[in-house]
Amino acid sequence: MGMTFWLAQTKAALARVEMLAYIQDLAVELFQVYGVDAERISLNITVEQMRLNIHKAIPCGLILQELISNCLKHAFPPDTPGEIYIELRSDSLKQSTLIVRDTGIGLPQAVDFRDTRSLGLQLVNLLTQQLHGTIRLDRHEGTTFTITFAELLSKTRVPATGS
Repeated sequence: MGMTFWLAQTKAALARVEMLAYIQDLAVELFQVYGVDAERISLNITVEQMRLNIHKAIPCGLILQELISNCLKHAFPPDTPGEIYIELRSDSLKQSTLIVRDTGIGLPQAVDFRDTRSLGLQLVNLLTQQLHGTIRLDRHEGTTFTITFAELLSKTRVPATGS
């Protein structure tokens, strides 16, 4: 095996993000930034062992940052306990589904998340478009955002080594 092969393999590995660790780190950091009492608001993460292409992982991370931040700022009035659920899974058709759900007070019916003055929700919609995905909102028992997108299949070429 030559150096060219090793470099190609390393580049391919760096171009994909291990999503479980990424999401756990991001969520824990946000809980710390907002000074959340983990006894009052619990975090439940269910993420399949998967690696996403960096072009999908970064928008997912930005979407998560915005939706988790919204949960922490708005879903739970002071001294109100609750839960935040984050799920990421993939199916056999290479479709990924990202779900962010809280058991809080819910997004008011008057708020149209697709046409809002909220810069954060505008960003979530734009990033979903960047993923070529769809976004759905469920206001039943809290707030649930479900984003579905196709995984980006990247082809990695490994040059042949001559001897």
